Amino acid sequence: MVFNRAAKKLLEAAGVVEEVALHDWWVYQLVSAAGGAVRYDPQPALRYRQHRDNLLGSNQGWRARFIRIAMMLGGRFRDWNAMSIGGAPTRACSFDRGAKPRGAGNLARARSGSFRHRLGNLRRSGVYRQTSLGNLGLLVATVIKRI
Repeated sequence: MVFNRAAKKLLEAAGVVEEVALHDWWVYQLVSAAGGAVRYDPQPALRYRQHRDNLLGSNQGWRARFIRIAMMLGGRFRDWNAMSIGGAPTRACSFDRGAKPRGAGNLARARSGSFRHRLGNLRRSGVYRQTSLGNLGLLVATVIKRI
């Protein structure tokens, strides 16, 4: 992850946040909610260090996909989203005029309610994954109340 001085100041203003599952995801949420530009480079530039205690590990291959599906079905991603939606990325920060309510509020509402309302709120939230398979997983997680 590489970020500019404005993102650094935003992170400093947020202060120490311990209740975060994945710090890179939290930084992404914080910067995008503040109206910052986020660029995703699908080409890895560093080797990812794997060890037994990694929270997620590599997302390449069918075995990794099945592990992530099991995590989604078991509610782990729902719990992580609850931490994020609960306010950790919003402490002590100023946000782009429409970013915070659109993303966080609609994502929170996409976690409950009727089937139609969950899907509508997910669409309005603007949340998406980087791959088609990831977006399908996000849709399924919304349908079965696991986001």
